[in-house]
Amino acid sequence: MAQKPTYEELADSVRDLQDSVAKMACLEVKLRESENKYRQLVENANDAILILQDGMIKFMNQKTSELTGYTADELPKMPFIDLVHPEDREMVMDRHLRRLRGEELSSTYSFRVVHKTGRVDWGQVNAVTVDWQGKKSVLCFVRNVTERKQTESALRRTRYELENLVEKRTHDLTKVNEALGQKIEEHQQTEEALRRSERKYRMLFNSAQDGVLVLNSEGNIIDVSQGSEKLYGYSASDMLGRHFFDFVAPAFIPLFRERFEDFRQLKSADEEIQIMRSDGTTTDVWCKCTPFTDPVGNFEGVLIHDREITRIKILREQLIRSERLAATGQLAASIAHEINSPLQGVIGLIDVMKKSHATDQKLLKNLTLLEGAFDSIARTVRNLLDLNRPGKHLLQTVDVNRVIENTLALVRSTLKKNKVRTLLLLSAQIPGIIATPRQISQVIINLVNNAVEAMTGSRHNDHWYSFDSKGREITFTTYPQDDRVVIEVADNGPGISEEDLLYIFDPFYTSKKKLGMGVGLTICHGIVEEYSGTIVAGNSPTGGAVFTIEFPIR
Repeated sequence: MAQKPTYEELADSVRDLQDSVAKMACLEVKLRESENKYRQLVENANDAILILQDGMIKFMNQKTSELTGYTADELPKMPFIDLVHPEDREMVMDRHLRRLRGEELSSTYSFRVVHKTGRVDWGQVNAVTVDWQGKKSVLCFVRNVTERKQTESALRRTRYELENLVEKRTHDLTKVNEALGQKIEEHQQTEEALRRSERKYRMLFNSAQDGVLVLNSEGNIIDVSQGSEKLYGYSASDMLGRHFFDFVAPAFIPLFRERFEDFRQLKSADEEIQIMRSDGTTTDVWCKCTPFTDPVGNFEGVLIHDREITRIKILREQLIRSERLAATGQLAASIAHEINSPLQGVIGLIDVMKKSHATDQKLLKNLTLLEGAFDSIARTVRNLLDLNRPGKHLLQTVDVNRVIENTLALVRSTLKKNKVRTLLLLSAQIPGIIATPRQISQVIINLVNNAVEAMTGSRHNDHWYSFDSKGREITFTTYPQDDRVVIEVADNGPGISEEDLLYIFDPFYTSKKKLGMGVGLTICHGIVEEYSGTIVAGNSPTGGAVFTIEFPIR
């Protein structure tokens, strides 16, 4: 018969049990703390974490819902293979089954994930087999690598272009290979930095293919696109580190100082400004400014997206001028038609009177003067009609140089009378243009008359000037430029005021004329545009007006 334990022995056993219970309670608390810690790690992980069992998702974290677009209630009810792009499903399922069979294969690979919205992202999975609730399963860590894939694709394209360049320029092979190797090494070393700058460079890559500058919080340039190098005329090395204001036309710097305060408040801005190019000229650009922040939301800099709009502004002005010309031309033609009929009657009546009174010399002299006056009115009427009359001319190949020489022969007496010399700088290399000689000659005559008037007694800024006859000169220059023929007509008169430059081709604009209707330059503009050309008025840096005409070579 077993001996009963003593009281002391029972007391010791109770104390041992109490110690064990206390240790178990402490262990349970630690286990709960550990479980809570790892649950938070899983739920707040940057990767999607999920467990696959029998083709279904048995466990997932919040990042899995963000990656797929499905809720935690929806995911367990659908086969995981439905989240895989159709073209990748066979590969993913094959690797999944082989892993469950215990085959050795790489645990990391990439596939495309189909978001609930239909968007396709790239995921990189790291998968291992585990036991889950007593059954063999696969634990997957899936990271969204869409941006990295895009970057890799861009790098591959860059490398391909560099390799093609190496093939074309074999003498630079060694240098290019070294630069390429260094570039790859730099990309590897700065991969982590690129991740931190992901948002900034994503905005850069998603911007339009125009000029793109990245400024830091002080306005200094920290990155330059190739488009900006072409737009500003500087290399990237010349622009990096300099302040953006160094490349803004002075008149627009106060505006950008104000805008920079808005950028600090994370406010975007769109402005039309002028930038300074490396050759000292200015260019009109549309500037879209987008501030960006660091990872914690503090203002870090500005993304400047520049698009050149010089051509757009010219086209806009040409459109406004064409609309104004069309409306005015219609009105002028209507008035001209009303004048023309009685005018022809009057001219006919004068002719009859001259025949009827052929012996009255005094009357004939007065009738001749009257007839000349009415002929002048008739020419004015024809000019008015030309404003609205579509071109009905026989087109042919025109030698611009010959037209200029022949036209100057026609106006030689006018030039001689006003003591104006001509200087011809005509290129023998220019091809012919498709036009009519008479109309091109009319343009030259109108420009000559305009220049003669400017130098012999013209109005400029509300003052009349008369230049020394010894210095009066008109220069005619022709040369080819790309696919166009260029004609420049320059005088050494007082030039054209800024106000006149805005309206000089408008019909009936006569601020520079003592007499006339102010349609000469308007007709020139219409003739040039009829042949798909352009005419621009400006001033020479050395003084005098310059009219530049361009015709396409067809």
